[in-house]
Amino acid sequence: MKGLICMMLALALAAAPLCGSAGGWRHITVAEGADLRTDCAGDYAASVTAGAQMFDVMTVLGALGEGWTLMERGEYAHSDEYRSAGGDEPWEYKHASVEDETGELWYYDPAVTGERGAEYEAPHMGVLPSESLAATRALMDGAVDAEWLSAPYEVDMVRKRWNFSADRWMTDAEYGDYYRNQKSHYFTFAHLTSEGVPVQGDCVFVNVGVDGLSGLTLNWHELSESDARISPMPLEEAISLADSTRERDTVLYMADLVYSNWLTGSEVYNISWYLCTSNGNYVVDCVLGKHMCDSYEY
Repeated sequence: MKGLICMMLALALAAAPLCGSAGGWRHITVAEGADLRTDCAGDYAASVTAGAQMFDVMTVLGALGEGWTLMERGEYAHSDEYRSAGGDEPWEYKHASVEDETGELWYYDPAVTGERGAEYEAPHMGVLPSESLAATRALMDGAVDAEWLSAPYEVDMVRKRWNFSADRWMTDAEYGDYYRNQKSHYFTFAHLTSEGVPVQGDCVFVNVGVDGLSGLTLNWHELSESDARISPMPLEEAISLADSTRERDTVLYMADLVYSNWLTGSEVYNISWYLCTSNGNYVVDCVLGKHMCDSYEY
C-alpha cells in the first residue's frame, strides 16, 4: 500500500506545478517526466557510519601504472603525492595523491585528455556513455573489486539527460550529439547499503577518454548501519522544506534517497532525500529535519 501511495504521489507531483501550504506559488516546480523515487515504502536504517577505507593504495596504483614514487612533502601539504615512471615534464607521467584526513585517492593521467604541453587535443569519444561503460569497467580491472563497479550512480545517469540551459530533458538527438562530441566520459559507481541506498560521496568516480583512463577518485569505506530505523519523510514534505529557503525559480528533475553527511558534517550519514534541480541540489535530512543546498538559492 505504501508503495502505491508513493507512486501516486510521484505522478501527482510530475503532473503540475506545486503550490505552497498557504496557497502561494512555489519556487520549485517539477519537470514533466521527472525521475522521482517511488519505492519509498518501509523503514530504513536511520544512519550509516563510515569506517576505514577498504582499498590498498599501492595495489590500486600498481594496477594503473608502473614505477610509482612517493614525493617529498611540502611544509603545508595535506596529502601524500605520487608520480609514476616517465619523463620530466608534468604531462609525461601519471599523478596521484592520498588525502591525509579522508584517505581519498585521486589519480590523473594527463596523456589521455590533457594538452601534453599544448601539443595535443584529445579526440572526441564518438560513442554514447552506455557504449563506453564496459570499456570503463575493463580499464579498472585489478585496481578495485569488480563488485564496486556494479552500480552506476542513478543521479549521474539521469543528470546526463538534463539540458541545463533550457531547463528540460535533452532529445535523443541532442544527447547523442553532445556525448559523442565529448573528449571524455565520466561515471560514478555508488557504494550501496544492504538496502540498496547509495552513500553520498562514497564511490568510485572514473573519467575515461579514447586513449584510456584519464582520472579516478576513490572513496570506499567500511559501512556500519545503525540499529535505529525510520521511515523517510514524504517526498512532498522534503520538497516543501527545500522550497522554504528559495528566492528564485528552479525545476526539480530528480529525487532519490541517499545517505548523506551534508548536515551532520561527520562520518555519520543520515537517510535523506537528494533533490536535483536546474539551479542547485538539495539534501533534506530525514533524521534531523533540516536541509541545505549546494548552490545559491536566490
